[in-house]
Amino acid sequence: MPVFTTSGSPTTIDRFFGVVQICQNIATMQNNMRDNVTFLQAQFTSGGINGTSTLQGDLVGTQRAYRDLGNAFQQRLALNQNVLSAWPTQLSAGATAIGVLSSDVTARQQLLVNVSSGLVNAVFTSSSDVITGTNQVLNTVPVAMLAF
Repeated sequence: MPVFTTSGSPTTIDRFFGVVQICQNIATMQNNMRDNVTFLQAQFTSGGINGTSTLQGDLVGTQRAYRDLGNAFQQRLALNQNVLSAWPTQLSAGATAIGVLSSDVTARQQLLVNVSSGLVNAVFTSSSDVITGTNQVLNTVPVAMLAF
């Protein structure tokens, strides 16, 4: 015998955790993007840990790594977008209830989508392109307050 006879609708608990999860995903991705491009640049320029890296001086490999990174972020951001698109009213109400502007959430989501698209389309023809690409991410994506 089923416990529930109807599917119900989102409760305040659903709205709260939906907003918290989206915000945490965004904040985590902010720091991950920054850390990952910094790591990839270090792998390219200095050889990384113990002076050894398969990316040291390899523009093609580094470009591929930046593009792979962008693709991975696009996949994660698509999951966020699926929730944002399916429940806009409920997420907006949940955000308002905890003092978060839903426009801040959608704006930060879009910023990360734009940056990940830039990573997917990265073209490196020189060492300065790698440094410039990394700096663009670091200058565009703010540090999130989360420790991870």
